[in-house]
Amino acid sequence: MASRDGRKDETDRAVRLRLKWIAAYEEVRDAGAVCRRFGVSRPTLRKWLRRYEAEGEAGLVEQSRRPHRSPTRKVGQVQEAVIVRLRRERRLGVKRLRIELERLHGLRLAASTIHKVLTRLNLSALPRKRRPRHVPKRYSRPVPGDRVHFALFLPFFLPLSPQFLLSTFPSGIPGTCSRHPIPARHHPGQP
Repeated sequence: MASRDGRKDETDRAVRLRLKWIAAYEEVRDAGAVCRRFGVSRPTLRKWLRRYEAEGEAGLVEQSRRPHRSPTRKVGQVQEAVIVRLRRERRLGVKRLRIELERLHGLRLAASTIHKVLTRLNLSALPRKRRPRHVPKRYSRPVPGDRVHFALFLPFFLPLSPQFLLSTFPSGIPGTCSRHPIPARHHPGQP
């Protein structure tokens, strides 16, 4: 609200200043002297004089400088409707919209132009999908040492039979996942 009041104060100040220019001109009737005194150009003084004569004090308020029409505008109402429809139905981002517009409709627009259209229509931000946080799997087994991976750095020509392992590691095989040696078990039916 404070910014609106600030803008209104600026507008009132500008209108009062322009009224001073007009009053000085009506008193002196010399545009050159008035322009030198207030530091304004002659075309500016003439513009405000014409507006004051046509509309009175209301004509001294600054008017919008936006053009009434834009003949070279890239995106018309039809293209704008296509962009909005694709955005709402398929929830596409700007880059993907650009690709789909060219592929489906033969419409080549820059990503910045599409972004301007979406910003003007308050459709520029897509809600982000929150990915679930990765929770690491813990090693927990009902029996300690169940499914333990072990690596033996032995010469490749040694046979790895259970008898060889029992004779090499009589107290058990050292596991890589545990500090404690794991007893080697001989399963029946295996050589």
